[in-house]
Amino acid sequence: MFVAGTNHVKFENNTIIGADLPIQDNYVGILVHGPRSADCTGVVSDILIKNNRISGFYVNPANRNAAGITLYCADNVTIENNEISNNCSCIHSKSSYVPSSVNPAVIIRNNVLRDCLLGISSQSWSNWHVYQNVLYNHSTAIRLDNYQYFVGGTQPRNYRIVNNTIYN
Repeated sequence: MFVAGTNHVKFENNTIIGADLPIQDNYVGILVHGPRSADCTGVVSDILIKNNRISGFYVNPANRNAAGITLYCADNVTIENNEISNNCSCIHSKSSYVPSSVNPAVIIRNNVLRDCLLGISSQSWSNWHVYQNVLYNHSTAIRLDNYQYFVGGTQPRNYRIVNNTIYN
């Protein structure tokens, strides 16, 4: 499922299952993609991803771009009450809008994220709230990368990661 350049989108109550395909990049269950400009101006906004089951987005050799959910240049995103499993990454993000006009820019809450190499992977984002999730059986549960990806600065910053259960 793919949304690009569109605001006010809801993905609710879907079952999304990947297949064993020879795709090496951006093999994703739900891809939210804003414009690919140098500063992510004109981001997609007001995205709800809720009550979905997403699995099977895995490539060999493994890389985090095969994911249940991937975000590019988006703002005001809520990911809640999903079960995401058996992907290279459960939730992966690249490029945020800087500075975000919405705080938090991304809310990830009440999800079960399991059996992925990376539970939550974030590159160049800020203003996230991650809470009340269950993350288990990952090589890395939460990874925040501090390097430039379309937008620079001192990111990631302003993360609140609280009240999650993480175990292997």
